[in-house]
Amino acid sequence: MVRNLFIKKSSKISKIGILYVCTGKYHLFWDEFYLSANRFFCKNSEVHYFVYTEHPINTYANEFVHHIYQEKLGWPYDTLKRFHLFLEKRQTLESMDYLFFFNANMEFKKEIRESEILPETKSNGLVSVLHSGFFEHKHIPPFEDNEKSVAYVKSNRKLDYFQGCLSGGRTKEYLAMAEEIKKMVEVDLSNSIIGKWWDESYMNKYFITHPPKALPPSFAYPQGGKIILPVKILMFEKSNFGGHDFLRS
Repeated sequence: MVRNLFIKKSSKISKIGILYVCTGKYHLFWDEFYLSANRFFCKNSEVHYFVYTEHPINTYANEFVHHIYQEKLGWPYDTLKRFHLFLEKRQTLESMDYLFFFNANMEFKKEIRESEILPETKSNGLVSVLHSGFFEHKHIPPFEDNEKSVAYVKSNRKLDYFQGCLSGGRTKEYLAMAEEIKKMVEVDLSNSIIGKWWDESYMNKYFITHPPKALPPSFAYPQGGKIILPVKILMFEKSNFGGHDFLRS
């Protein structure tokens, strides 16, 4: 009975892989994420879930939920080396047409159609979400300000700043971005440098030369936020779940 509710038919036109990292205590968010994604995300596609965690998870009898055993790397490497993890499963992920990473603490609230979130045919093939704190260009975005870092960007109010909680695109282009970000991270680490906002700093550097399809903050709406936009995807306030220190421990 459950199987009939949750398995998507293999006749769907596109294969989309969701990359979901919930190591440590972040596995607490998995069930709400999955149930909401299964209800609202790209219903005309075959959606696979690649779940990186050391914990057992409920697969909901869905053959497209793939549990990838992954232990915590420790803060800040759990986020800094996010793209390293994806590339370790490159051969598996290359079977997808599209890949999308979502933060663990996200919940889908409204239907998201393929036309809304997939990249346009004539584009760089990438997608990300504008940061809710900077999308109207009222404040100077927090690009990497360490000139010794390969992620360094000269402060510029006019540049779009993207939030690391959501990124995706066509598989080929997304994995190419992952490769480049991995290289940038490794260069900085070899010089004892870590981007100020971890993987987000390197991603924003990459997007300057490879602009993504820019999703509005509706796709990463902060819980308790007062932005006058519809809520497509809600980002839970981590303080309601013990806070950053608890979740990272």
